[in-house]
Amino acid sequence: MANTTCQLCGRGPVRANAVSHSKRHTLRRQRININMHTLSGKRVAACTQCVRTLAKV
Repeated sequence: MANTTCQLCGRGPVRANAVSHSKRHTLRRQRININMHTLSGKRVAACTQCVRTLAKV
């Protein structure tokens, strides 16, 4: 089962509207970009925004 939340900041999927050509709105999920990274010898599921922030430190 894939991780859906960032283990560093806690961000997860949000609800958004899929809008068709006829302007009908249907709820869907926008998932965040999560990848497995090694931090201090431990593997964590981190979002891309956290990885970019950690690269600056």
